[in-house]
Amino acid sequence: MINGSLNQPVRAKISYLSRDELYKREKPYSAEFEIEENETMKNTNYILTELEILIHPISTSNQFTLDNNGFCTIKARTHLDIEAALAQVQSVKESYMTELQEILSKQFPEYRRIEPMECVVRSRDNRFPSPQTAVVKHEQPARLAHSDYSLEGAYMQLEAMFPGQKDYFKDKEFDMLK
Repeated sequence: MINGSLNQPVRAKISYLSRDELYKREKPYSAEFEIEENETMKNTNYILTELEILIHPISTSNQFTLDNNGFCTIKARTHLDIEAALAQVQSVKESYMTELQEILSKQFPEYRRIEPMECVVRSRDNRFPSPQTAVVKHEQPARLAHSDYSLEGAYMQLEAMFPGQKDYFKDKEFDMLK
């Protein structure tokens, strides 16, 4: 539950994936469909830690940098039409990702190559969040704050996006931006 005003820091409880030994052997997962659980098959292997945190408003877009904070904000306009994105996901994704590539290229001229990896169009269902499984029309908001700390996690993502090029990226510097 979040409490506070938009101009002041707010306290919130957020669930994170725990740093557990299990994730050195298994990638965290949660099935998006009902399965009959038993000792070897589970709906999820999530082990969660709930933390109360203080969320500060971002008042100026230039106070955060990738190098110092691990994130930044960019003020830019796109031509994304939300209704079209929900109706024609694939065609809208392609034009939107092209726009984002152009914006990122201008913002980060030091990058030689910007490759889009993923774009998910989400529209919150009125029942979200709900403990019950339901068929919904669109992807729902992410329920967990997390970052991938699995061994070689970045290389696993690269292999999925650029099959057979793991050696090309080995010992090279690269950033993955969300």
